[in-house]
Amino acid sequence: QSTYPPEVSAVDGAGLRRITRTNDEFLQGIRLAATRRSTVKSADGTAVDTFLTLPPHAAPGRRLPAVLRIHGGPVAQYTSGWQLDWQIFAAHGYAVLQVNFRGSGGRGDAFVAAGRQQ
Repeated sequence: QSTYPPEVSAVDGAGLRRITRTNDEFLQGIRLAATRRSTVKSADGTAVDTFLTLPPHAAPGRRLPAVLRIHGGPVAQYTSGWQLDWQIFAAHGYAVLQVNFRGSGGRGDAFVAAGRQQ
């Protein structure tokens, strides 16, 4: 879950069961930002995954300063997992955008190759 720091969990026949609660006390009263995953088309029509984290108290439609996070490579990728730095930026009023551009991992060799020489 992208709105909560990692904890140790177990999976059994009944489903996912959280074992640790390391962050519960620390996070009481703190409102964390949600990260929304979507797919957009680039200028050449290539579908790319994006992850947008907005400040938890941002008014809908309000213009915000933004941070564009660019991952390393050659085959790294963003996921919807917990990211402390995204939460810190959002807590200070920034929208945070992460894009899995051509060349990112997780989409096969052709997608990785499309990022070469860019």
